[in-house]
Amino acid sequence: MAVAAACQNMTEAKLDTLRALSENFSTAMHQGNVQKALHANRIFRFTLYQYAEMPTLNSLIEQLWVRIGPCINYLHGEMKEMPAETYHYADLLSALENRDVEASREAIDRAIDEANVLLQRQYFS
Repeated sequence: MAVAAACQNMTEAKLDTLRALSENFSTAMHQGNVQKALHANRIFRFTLYQYAEMPTLNSLIEQLWVRIGPCINYLHGEMKEMPAETYHYADLLSALENRDVEASREAIDRAIDEANVLLQRQYFS
């Protein structure tokens, strides 16, 4: 819901910000810097969610993020390698650029699903 609303509120300046934040995330992933990648991912996601201009929804998302955060930090801390191709944002940025609400929803769903698979692989391996 947040990404769909953000898509409808998207501007070129917001896209430029998201592109830069996505690049920071991608760089950290390719460098294998897990903590930097986690931080960059959070900044990217919450900047995007703020663009929805729905403070109550943003607060709910943040509460959920805080609940899962320790699990993410613990599991990623155990990782020897973080696959750099895991949950990238090129498709999401493209959908936002095209102001395609449905494609934006699908792209964030894929990113969330990819992160869940990574967490499950770490937890159940």
